[in-house]
Amino acid sequence: ADGNVTVIGALRGSVYIKNKGYVYATYMEPSQIRIGNVISYNKRAKKAGAALCRAENGEIILECL
Repeated sequence: ADGNVTVIGALRGSVYIKNKGYVYATYMEPSQIRIGNVISYNKRAKKAGAALCRAENGEIILECL
């Protein structure tokens, strides 16, 4: 995507945002999130309810809502 990604439902699999933006899902269970050059892999299959992800200081930050 070129900007923000909003998923009304479960986010499973991968999502890629080219530059800056955020990822929002009502149920967050991604295998990979990439925002610009920052990549996060879900190695432990952690699941979260409604959540927002953003890139900050070279890390993907997950905020549960």
